[in-house]
Amino acid sequence: NGLSCEYRGHIADRLESITNGWLIPAPLANPAMINMFRTRDRERDPVKLPWNEAVSGDVLPWSGEFVGKHLLSAQLVQRMTRNPELMASIDKLVRDLLETQGEDGYMGPFPKSLRFDNSSNWDFWGHYHIIQALIMYFDDTGWKPALEAACRAADLICDILLPQEIILNEMNFAIIHCMTNLYLHTGESHYLKTAHWVIDQWDRPNSLQYINLALEEKPVVEFPAHRWESAHDWQGIAEMYLITGDKKYLKAFTHIWWDSLQGDRHNTGGWTSGEGIQNNPYHQGPIETCCTVAWIALSIDMLRLTGNSLIADELEMSTWNANIGCMHPSGYWCTYNTPMDGVKRDFIQDHPWQQRAGSPKLNCCSVNAPRGIGMIQDWAVMKEGDDIVLNWYGPSTFTMPLNSNNTLIIDQKTNYPNCGDILITIGLEHPSPTKIKFRIPSWSLSSRVKLNGKAVKNVTTGKYLEINRVWQNGDFVELKLDMTPHYWVGERECKDKTSIYTGPILLAWDQQFNEGERADIQALDAGNLNLIPLIVTDFPRPIVLYSIKAIDGSDVILCDFATAGMTGTLYRTWLPVKGIDPPEDSEGKPVWAER
Repeated sequence: NGLSCEYRGHIADRLESITNGWLIPAPLANPAMINMFRTRDRERDPVKLPWNEAVSGDVLPWSGEFVGKHLLSAQLVQRMTRNPELMASIDKLVRDLLETQGEDGYMGPFPKSLRFDNSSNWDFWGHYHIIQALIMYFDDTGWKPALEAACRAADLICDILLPQEIILNEMNFAIIHCMTNLYLHTGESHYLKTAHWVIDQWDRPNSLQYINLALEEKPVVEFPAHRWESAHDWQGIAEMYLITGDKKYLKAFTHIWWDSLQGDRHNTGGWTSGEGIQNNPYHQGPIETCCTVAWIALSIDMLRLTGNSLIADELEMSTWNANIGCMHPSGYWCTYNTPMDGVKRDFIQDHPWQQRAGSPKLNCCSVNAPRGIGMIQDWAVMKEGDDIVLNWYGPSTFTMPLNSNNTLIIDQKTNYPNCGDILITIGLEHPSPTKIKFRIPSWSLSSRVKLNGKAVKNVTTGKYLEINRVWQNGDFVELKLDMTPHYWVGERECKDKTSIYTGPILLAWDQQFNEGERADIQALDAGNLNLIPLIVTDFPRPIVLYSIKAIDGSDVILCDFATAGMTGTLYRTWLPVKGIDPPEDSEGKPVWAER
C-alpha cells in the first residue's frame, strides 16, 4: 500500500537494539548461515545429537531455513527502520545466497544423495522460507535476479512433485504458501497447479486432511498433523481463497484460526505448547518463539480476510507480550521457551546441542524472533478498497499515498500503551473524501472519541469506529481508551489464579522488583486495584511498572510481561486475585467474543 513509517518510543528502541544487536552482526558472527550451502557436497564435521545423528555431517534437518528466516526478519525490520547498514547487510546476504544456487535451481544445504528426502530432512521447508525471502527482496528492491532465483528453485520443486503422488510431512507441505505467492507475482500456471497438487495430497487417505476436517468443524487437535509448522500450510489455504474465491478455503481457514485461538493462545499471546496444538491454553509445555511468530503471521492473514477488529486486538496483545518478551532488550539473544510463569533463557541454554562450528548462535528462533516485531508493518495501517484502517496505536507517523496526487499522513502523539490518551493528527496535501476506520479495542469498555474537539457518537467496544468525511489537513482525532485493569481467570493447571492486563499489556510479578518468593505473593483485590505508576531508568527499562497494595497491606510491584525475567529473575503472570468470578460453562477455555 506504499506505506512508510516512523516509530518512536519503546518500539523504536526495540527496533534499534534488534538491528544492531542481532540482524546486522548475525551473518558475520555465524558464517555457516551461508557456508553450509557452499560446502553441501563436501566432508563436514560428523556431529552427533543427543537424540539422533545429524542428517549430513553437522547439518540439522531444518538447517536450510536459517538464511530464509533471517532474511525475512531483516527485511521486515528494514521496512520499518530504513537503516542503510541493515540494507547493506541484506544486499550482501542475498547475493551470497544466489551464488550458492545449483544449476538445477537447488538452494539447500544437503548433498545430492539426500536432497528433498522427506523421510530425513525438511528440504522443501527450507526452500519455502528462502523463496519467500527472495520474493520479498524483489518486492522491496525490484532486483529481478532475486525473483528469477526464487522461480528456478520453485520450478525444481514443481518438477520433482507434480509427476507423482506423495504424502509430505506438515513442514514440507508449506511449499503451498510460496507457490501461491509466486503465482500472484508471475501468473505462471504451474505454480497454482502445484498448490492444487498439495491440496489433493492432503485429501488422500492417511494424509493431513486439513480442509476436510476443518469443513467438518473438527478441533484442530484432532487433525492428523497439528504441529506449529502447519500454520504455514494454513497460510496457503488463505491465499487459495484470495486467488480462487472458493468459499471452502475461507471457511476452512477461519475455523482453524478460531479453534486455535480458543484452545492454544496463552495469556501471554504466545501460541501452542510443546511445539504443537494442545487445545489447552493453560498447558505447561514450552511456548516456542517460532510458534508465536507463526501465530502472528497467521493472524495477519485472518485480519486481511475478515476485517474483524478483534483480530487486530489479538495481534497487538501477542506483539507487546509474547513476541517482544521473547527477545532480550539488548537484541543479543532470544528465548526458545517464553513461559507464562518461570524464567527466560537464551535458546542455546535450553538446546545447546544445536550449536555448530561457524554458527554458535544460529537456530530456528534466533533468526525468526525479530520477524514478529517486523510484521507490525503488515497490520499497523491497512487499506480495504479505498478505506484506511488504523490498527496500531503508539507514538508514530504513517505516510501513504491516497491517489496519484494526494498523500495521507497519520501522526500519533501518545504514551500508549502506558496510557489510553492518543492524539491523531491528519496531514493531507489536498482535502480528501476518505473513510478512516479507528480500532476500538475489545478491552476498552468505556471509550471516548473527539473529532476536532467535538464528541463522536456510536463508539462501540470491539469494533472499528468509521469516520467518513472530507478530511482536511490538520484535522485531529482524540481517543481516550479505557485502561481499567481487565482479567483472565484461570482454569485447569491455572485454577484459582488470574492474569491482570492494562490495555494490551499483561502484568507480571518479577523477583527483580519484589522481595519474597513467587509462591508467597499476597492476594490482590480486583475491587480495589489501585495501580500506582513507578519510574525506573535502569536497563532494562520496563514498559509499565506499578505498585499495588495487596489485601494484607503489603506492596506488590508488577511490570509488563515483556520486561519480566530479562535480568535472569523468576517471574509469574498467574496471580492470586480475589473478587473475580470464574467464567461459566467454558469447558476449560477462556471466554472469547462471538465470531
